[in-house]
Amino acid sequence: MNYRPEIDGLRALAVVPVVLSHAGLAFFSGGYVGVDIFFVISGYLITGILLRELQNGNFSFLNFYERRARRILPALFFVIFCSVPFALLWMPPSQLMDYSRSLAAVMLFVSNVHFWETAGYFGLDAALKPLLHTWSLAVEEQFYMLFPMLLVLTKRWSIRQKLTGLLVLAALSLSLSEWGWRNEPEANFYFTFSRFWELLSGAITAVAMHDKRPSSNNSLAVIGLILILFSITVFDEKTPFPSIYTLVPVLGAMLLLRFAHRGTFVAQILSLRPIIGIGLISYSAYLWHQPLLAFARIRSIIEPNPFFMIFLAGFSFALAYLSWRFVEKPFRRGPVPALPGKPLFLGTSSIIIIFLVSIGLYGESQKGFINHYNDAQQAVLSSVGHTEIDAASIKGCLLHIDETIADFNPECLNPKADILIVGDSHAAALTSGLRLHYSISQFNVAGCPPLLDYVNSTRPNCARLNLKLPGIIADLQPTLIILHANWKHYDLGDLVGLGMMLDQFQSASPETRIMILGGVPQWPPSLPERLVMYDDPLAETRWLLTKLAGIREIDLKLAVIARSRGALYQSLVEDLCNEDYCLATVPQQIGSGRSPMAWDYGHLTFDGSIYIVKSILASVIARLVS
Repeated sequence: MNYRPEIDGLRALAVVPVVLSHAGLAFFSGGYVGVDIFFVISGYLITGILLRELQNGNFSFLNFYERRARRILPALFFVIFCSVPFALLWMPPSQLMDYSRSLAAVMLFVSNVHFWETAGYFGLDAALKPLLHTWSLAVEEQFYMLFPMLLVLTKRWSIRQKLTGLLVLAALSLSLSEWGWRNEPEANFYFTFSRFWELLSGAITAVAMHDKRPSSNNSLAVIGLILILFSITVFDEKTPFPSIYTLVPVLGAMLLLRFAHRGTFVAQILSLRPIIGIGLISYSAYLWHQPLLAFARIRSIIEPNPFFMIFLAGFSFALAYLSWRFVEKPFRRGPVPALPGKPLFLGTSSIIIIFLVSIGLYGESQKGFINHYNDAQQAVLSSVGHTEIDAASIKGCLLHIDETIADFNPECLNPKADILIVGDSHAAALTSGLRLHYSISQFNVAGCPPLLDYVNSTRPNCARLNLKLPGIIADLQPTLIILHANWKHYDLGDLVGLGMMLDQFQSASPETRIMILGGVPQWPPSLPERLVMYDDPLAETRWLLTKLAGIREIDLKLAVIARSRGALYQSLVEDLCNEDYCLATVPQQIGSGRSPMAWDYGHLTFDGSIYIVKSILASVIARLVS
């Protein structure tokens, strides 16, 4: 296969939006589609090479996997060895334990499974995971564990037969991804077979072009470029992915590979020397950017300055050049003087993999080296987890991501209760304090704000469950409805649905009073892990720095919506915070000590919920429920 500089340009078009999107630039909201473009490029190039070798009779599984190892492993090893010291220095135990697990998973090329089980790609803590981006490497390598065998078994098939077979497989995989985002969205994003069709799309392009002279088409190449640019700038975290929407960037990449040959307008742009240069270092840039950005966020008490994040995005390309020049290129060339030949390279790589897997497993077994903290600090760190929020959902009052109304416990709705609390898991965390003082009903759905017509591809049940609320309210006729959620996590544009929801509540129960309760201050990655900067974290009242700009902006928006519907808005940050410092410890309900306000970044502890109810909400509720 002759070198096509425009393909390196396409790599640049893929990697730059990924990096800038992860750096926080809103304009590149769909930058994650760069990974899908990489999949198409990979399928195209690898299939072309395999077809040529099978045709010439010189294909070897050993040679194929050695080339893959030389392409992937040296730079990956280098970046990981550079990231481990920062993980040990800067990560608190829970994060370090997760990093250790992910390290082992990366080396075994199953990190997509690990992140599927532990985090959503768009979750609140996703940006704090230095190795999150390796899920795509795992998917790709899992594909290439199967695909060469498929081509070997079908090497006597005609081009038409090969195309038919690949199209059938791609259609099945695409159908699976369509089913997946509707029913198992978190799994679907990382699931190998939901992604195979993207790599197969590149393979289909290569098979269709096999033994044919390149044909250029300016119009189709421009359409391909437009499709990619459209998906980069219009798609966002709410777009179902992978799904039929993913066809937009995938078809764009296929059109560019098929028709953007030398002489076309698009090929001339993609073949500009600076763009080719970025494409050449795209793999290393992809490897470097996520650890740099994640460690910056971990190290910062609040979200790093946006300009600093852009600087780090640029710095990742500088590091990428160095690792491409001195790590990738020498090893990819194969046996040369002073570099290992095939047996030594594969043997050394195996030893390094075993070593890094062992480090990962050891870090996990040591629980993120929590024993390096004193007893008081360990006691605080022990509260990091989901035990308290799970207590609020034991009776089925808090529905989780994959649950439906059939999983909801009707006993959570008490016809005699004065108060109904509605919202996401943050509302569920507040119920501990409310239940201690009041008779309440509860309808909470994790990750689902009480917004009418709320659409999120990772929470497909939200809209359906929210539609149940007016009927529930009509049946209960509560005296007071409290709406509470992690408002900061949702777009300001989504809040339009709050006004519509309030209209439906008031129609269902005209005499019911409504209170919108603002968000709790947030201390990422978790409040307990922020408190252990002190030798005795709970010895006194602590006020910790947090970022309130986003919360206060949403406070103003919520207050306007509440007033427009005759509802009451109650801010929490106004009572819990002084400037940018917020109350982080509260008196224990049982005992004379203190507890963290939240057990993670912002879900209230049992004592935190009681404190808020007694010190802030009790007087307000007394006025509304009388």
